[in-house]
Amino acid sequence: MGRVEKDFILSIKEQTRQTETKCPTKPRKRGTGELLCRKIGYFSGFYQPPLKAKGEYSKKIKAAFRSRGMAGKHTSSYCPYGYLKSPEDKNQWLVDPVAAAVVKRVFQLTMDGKGPYQICCILKNDRVEIPGYYLAQKGAGLHQGHVFPDPYNWSSGTVCGMLKKKEYLGHTVNFKSAKNSYKDKKNHYVPESEWVIFENTHEPIVDRCQGFLR
Repeated sequence: MGRVEKDFILSIKEQTRQTETKCPTKPRKRGTGELLCRKIGYFSGFYQPPLKAKGEYSKKIKAAFRSRGMAGKHTSSYCPYGYLKSPEDKNQWLVDPVAAAVVKRVFQLTMDGKGPYQICCILKNDRVEIPGYYLAQKGAGLHQGHVFPDPYNWSSGTVCGMLKKKEYLGHTVNFKSAKNSYKDKKNHYVPESEWVIFENTHEPIVDRCQGFLR
């Protein structure tokens, strides 16, 4: 047991002792003793380890995350648009027929000479739901609970992002982003040379002959 775990246990024991001392099992009336007991129980859920301990935990989590990624496991919390997690195995991605058809269409339109803006106009006119909205309706993706003023408002950035995803070739791509330290709130993209790619880990949606993914 590490020092951090011991500190946490000692803190809980001290809170328990104070609770037993200041809060009798059957208080005569609803007074300060019971109120203090409730406060101690409430704030115990907000125990924060020392700053140095946070750094130690961060290193352990980062090491476990790295180990998982190097073993070929998916490190992202959500599947890319076009895939769904298998109900039997959360590490396995299955092709979502509806979304995959849109992905294939985007690649085909690009091969036909259409640019991102033209593709956006075509999808919007055909009332194809944007990926964020589509996934949110399924309880997946990063935009659950988000309000979409226009669920058909495709953007060029979304189209370009789809054309760059090596995951559509059936590959697992790990470590595409990282945090400089546990203090960071946002991930930062890393150079493609630092990505770790495992080929043929799930069913592909597009193939190499479609030209844009290598």
